[in-house]
Amino acid sequence: MLGSIWLTTDNKEIEKIIFELSKKEKTITFKPHITVVNGIKSTNDNDLKLIIKKFKNIKNILLNKKIVLERKIIETGNTFSKSIFVTFLENEDLLNLRKNIIDKLLKSNYEFNETFFPHLSLIYKTFSEEKQKQNLIKKIKIPKMIEFNDLKLVLEEKPIENNDDILKWKFF
Repeated sequence: MLGSIWLTTDNKEIEKIIFELSKKEKTITFKPHITVVNGIKSTNDNDLKLIIKKFKNIKNILLNKKIVLERKIIETGNTFSKSIFVTFLENEDLLNLRKNIIDKLLKSNYEFNETFFPHLSLIYKTFSEEKQKQNLIKKIKIPKMIEFNDLKLVLEEKPIENNDDILKWKFF
């Protein structure tokens, strides 16, 4: 089992973009988020239960204020989970949140992915042509500043490769 911690937004413009892209491309919609930590590995069910309990207990301490991020650009990639996404400027609040999550929740007991690339995926899909993605992003207008206001612990069986994997996510 793998885990991720998401920083989520309730921004209606972003939600609408994700919904419309998903509908147009016949794929699954999802909660807009930045993955703050991913690849959290649990070796047994007790570890998993412990991280869920600990996360619920300290979630409000970890995120004690809203985080506002400034978008950079819309980019495209070649993977299911990074086909069209928005990048953000890192700021002190975001970096401190990540550090606190690692220090207070994960540091000595769990393996996790050390790399951090703050982005918000707008669609989960594997595209056959770059041109198709470029045509889609021409029509997308992302607000300059986006407010993030909640944390979610997401458990998944494996890294996402298709819509079936998304349907198996568990949220805490």
